[in-house]
Amino acid sequence: MWRVLSLAAPSLNLSPDYDDLKYDRTWPWSVKPDKLVTRQTVLSWYREWYAGTPFDTTKGLAAGYGGTPDRFDLTGNVPGSWERTIALFRTNFVLVQELHQASETRPREVAGVLWFAAGPAHYSPFVPVPSGLKRSLPSLTALYPWKFLKDSMNWACRKVMTIAQVRFDFMHPIVARKQQEMELAGAATLAEATKRFAKTGEQKDFDQAFVDHSSRVLEAWHDLADEMVFGYSDNHQILNTSVPDSPPPLGYPAGWLRAVGLPLGPPAVPPIRPGQCPNWDTGCSSSAYYDDIAGRWCWRLPALALVLLAVIAACRFRRPAKALRARELACPYSQL
Repeated sequence: MWRVLSLAAPSLNLSPDYDDLKYDRTWPWSVKPDKLVTRQTVLSWYREWYAGTPFDTTKGLAAGYGGTPDRFDLTGNVPGSWERTIALFRTNFVLVQELHQASETRPREVAGVLWFAAGPAHYSPFVPVPSGLKRSLPSLTALYPWKFLKDSMNWACRKVMTIAQVRFDFMHPIVARKQQEMELAGAATLAEATKRFAKTGEQKDFDQAFVDHSSRVLEAWHDLADEMVFGYSDNHQILNTSVPDSPPPLGYPAGWLRAVGLPLGPPAVPPIRPGQCPNWDTGCSSSAYYDDIAGRWCWRLPALALVLLAVIAACRFRRPAKALRARELACPYSQL
């Protein structure tokens, strides 16, 4: 409540402090926005984790080294609470209704538009669903909680969310750019379909435009997940690096390392002792080591082979003739 009212009217400088929300009138029930509220403004409110405030959930130890704003369910017996963000990981869908007055250029079928996010708002794109649509959008209706479905937009969003937990600080900006791209494409689809429907009234083409757009969004979200896995695999920055053959490691934030006790860990690796082969220093390199082995054994191996051949030959020719004859008679094929 405090965050949305403050975003709508920052000039009011509302205090975030409260005692009893049930009975105390802590904040006004409504505010007049300081500036025009657009559709994109409202969508952004659903993606809030108090960024830039003292309650920013991407900061501190609880955010991990990747700075995730998500706080998952508690299972331990530790008393306490997390900040309750507006953008919530367990969200299955978000509905934002955009209502307009019908007119000649805006038929009744598109005067009301549902902007539908099929998952948590900070990991999902909003897809336009006009009220006059006569077909379901398959990617939005495919949902089964106990099995991953590739044709489900909800599962595509949840996959992106799960991957982003690894390095939210690097991955979520990619998600935000793709959200903006898809929502602009959705607005363009809506505008074009509105213009065409006002002119022709062709329902089939109108429906197909939004089915096609939702399919493109689903494909884009699957590609987005792949890009995130590839781009930051093994905590390395593979995307946008000037040295593709040797991508730089992302490591960990210095403040986080100090907070989790890295300076108090095991002692550092002991220094290499000069001249000690097991330490593999410059005085005993791998090439020099193998050159020494080759020099010592280059004449010994042939001599050893000759000795083994001599022993084998001696054992064969010293075998008694009577024993050889007995073996031949015992063989059932010796008379053939």
